[in-house]
Amino acid sequence: MKPIINKLSNQAGMIIFPILFLWKKKKYRVFLLLSVITVLLTGCFNHFFRTGTLQGIDAAAMQRLQSQEKYFILHVNDGAMAMDSVRIQKDRIDASLSALPAGHLHYLNPKIEKANLIKAKEKNVVLAEVHLYYTGKIDSTQSHFSAGLSEFNRVDVYEFDPKTTTFNHVMSVAGIIAGTVAIIGLISLIALAIACNCPQVYVDNGNNYEFVSGIYSGSIYASMERTDYLPLPALQTGNELKLKIDNVKNEVQYINRIQLMKVQHREGVKVLANRQGKVFTCTNLQTPFAATNGNSTDVKKLIVAKDNETYSFNSTANENGLSNAILIFKKPADVKKARLVVHGGNSLWSGYIYHRFAEMFGNKYETWRDQKDKSDPKEMEQWQKDQALPLMVYIEKNGNWEAVDYFAHTGNTAARDMIMEIDLSTNKDVEIKIKLETVYQFWNLDYAAMDFSVNEETTVLFIHAQSALKSGNTDQTDALKESDKAYCQLQQDDALGITFTLPDNNNNTDSYFLISTGYYHNIQKYEGAPDLKTLNSFKSKGSFDAYSRQQFSIIEQSLVETRNVRSIPAGK
Repeated sequence: MKPIINKLSNQAGMIIFPILFLWKKKKYRVFLLLSVITVLLTGCFNHFFRTGTLQGIDAAAMQRLQSQEKYFILHVNDGAMAMDSVRIQKDRIDASLSALPAGHLHYLNPKIEKANLIKAKEKNVVLAEVHLYYTGKIDSTQSHFSAGLSEFNRVDVYEFDPKTTTFNHVMSVAGIIAGTVAIIGLISLIALAIACNCPQVYVDNGNNYEFVSGIYSGSIYASMERTDYLPLPALQTGNELKLKIDNVKNEVQYINRIQLMKVQHREGVKVLANRQGKVFTCTNLQTPFAATNGNSTDVKKLIVAKDNETYSFNSTANENGLSNAILIFKKPADVKKARLVVHGGNSLWSGYIYHRFAEMFGNKYETWRDQKDKSDPKEMEQWQKDQALPLMVYIEKNGNWEAVDYFAHTGNTAARDMIMEIDLSTNKDVEIKIKLETVYQFWNLDYAAMDFSVNEETTVLFIHAQSALKSGNTDQTDALKESDKAYCQLQQDDALGITFTLPDNNNNTDSYFLISTGYYHNIQKYEGAPDLKTLNSFKSKGSFDAYSRQQFSIIEQSLVETRNVRSIPAGK
């Protein structure tokens, strides 16, 4: 049974939360237990990509793709060839041609504007591909290619499709359970489990709107309103940036401010803003030479590359009753400050646990939510820190752990890069020990590193929206300029379309961040009387971690019991 439990743990965010919803309903338990075993043995958790199709491309966009070390494939004469030694000069492209290696032969005819299945082991190779469709003809024997960029009528930039992949992982469970449980009820429960997502941001990439992430996640009351600084992907050329912010089912958004932050910096420098909006640069990121969890298990291989192989904070509880990771870095001599960079985000499991928590208030949830709107913001922040709902960061000094700060919630729809400055002025050790601590399985950590180089100067410019139109062409431009409590509300299927006019970059390197201030309400209806006894337990530090572990253990134990029953020989 241990391999099944291990797989269950690794896929917790994808599998466990819908199972637990159904487990609460006793009439489904017999069917559910039999179905879950089958599901866990099927291995049907697939990955997907989209083509990111463009009708044309310019030299600047091609150079960006080249800097990202993309693999270029030429489609011509109803066939495809590898493009090596690619050179972009003005509006022309030159390359050497060769036969495609076997690893690049499997995804040459994708569906446009739809999700395409990809094998997990081939994901890294295929997602580096850029497909150029040439309108002319060439000699099949020629080894050199040269053409104007205007001669390509289609360019596919393969992109990972996180939303379809996540949905597939969930429905891998649902598909089999559907045979024994009412499918409509199951899907609605799964939708509820994923729904703690906050406003969702999309960027116009010149062809369609590309999903980026959620904003100010976790700000579920007016008293928890905060400002978020979301890194935006590399922008299309031109002087306009178009964004779309969508509402989420069973939520109401209260958007106070929207701005764009332009950061001008040296080429080759990575730029990020911390949760307070201060800009930092990174030029020499170093991964930890050691990384372990609370079980003293080596987790380094999970966090040294952005590869979607994550550490899910699933260790046994430490002395604080929480799950953690200890990262050890080598400290250069005479360094006074450094920047800790992580890539990660909240898990789907965290969304499930939040809704289970809200469900305990029953038909009094709305009353409780309205009371929390009026709470002291500092007290609300402290409660979250006491529960370790954000990703807490500590540094070891003189044998003791000292709190540094925390990484705020990201939502569970996308991971993101985050940065934090670390003061090393009083640290005399040759090693730096960093502890990341949070609730059991609330976060997924994909990458962690530190930069000890000098923080470089940058030029920051704040840009107001040229226009901001809510569904129905309601103008929200003035309301979103300042944090003044003049909120733009998004309800039901509302969306907010925003256009920024970008200044000329004068051939400089720029990075952009979406600044958003606001909060949102969960308007899901819950039933029954409040569970006051359990709710009172959440006043204690670490109670969320204990609750998360308890809920997870329900399924683990159930699977063990079911396996034992199924292993009894017939007739016994």
